[in-house]
Amino acid sequence: MGTHEHPGSVGGVIARLGLLLTFVLATGCSAGGHDTSAQAERYELFPVVPGAVERSDSTYEVRADGVPTGRYGRRIVYELPHDLTAADVLGFLRANVPDGWTEPTDATCARRIEALPLPPAGTNGVPVTTPNGVVLLQTQSQLTVFAPGQDGAAPPDDDGIDGVTFTLSRDGDSKLLSLDSPTFSCGVPQPDRQAEEFDHGPTPVRVVPTVPP
Repeated sequence: MGTHEHPGSVGGVIARLGLLLTFVLATGCSAGGHDTSAQAERYELFPVVPGAVERSDSTYEVRADGVPTGRYGRRIVYELPHDLTAADVLGFLRANVPDGWTEPTDATCARRIEALPLPPAGTNGVPVTTPNGVVLLQTQSQLTVFAPGQDGAAPPDDDGIDGVTFTLSRDGDSKLLSLDSPTFSCGVPQPDRQAEEFDHGPTPVRVVPTVPP
């Protein structure tokens, strides 16, 4: 069993350089037990991407500020056919989202950020006002959907928020799709480099030769 680091106990948020907010909405898994069957049932509502092969199915304990919470999540990873692009995979998943399930949007980010308490001025360089132009990030490499009646814009209660996040990644030449508890990121607009790497592989590191004096 692995562990998963929750971004923090206050709103479940990590602030990275004031540019990125990641919301991890720990889904309603059993507290005090390892039963993640409800989460697995949510995954089963979505069809498997054609040609995908299951690589792993693991359970982890969610931690808040490094402290075990007694809440457990489940992560399933599939290896995908190499000819699929990020647009192919997320397009297939979006076309098969069950009725009543919803995606976060830029408006979700705005409402969620407005609900956060502002830090004191000058705290760790985090701005004391909400940045302008905040949008939903990683929309080409990640798809989050909330179960009917769930609202990702509201802070989760003790039971978390029911939903699923599909994330594309790469392991060498292998293209992977993971299913996990709902999470989404908001920040200033920027390229989705994870989607670019999924499609084309890692960007080669340019080595600049040193010239002896």
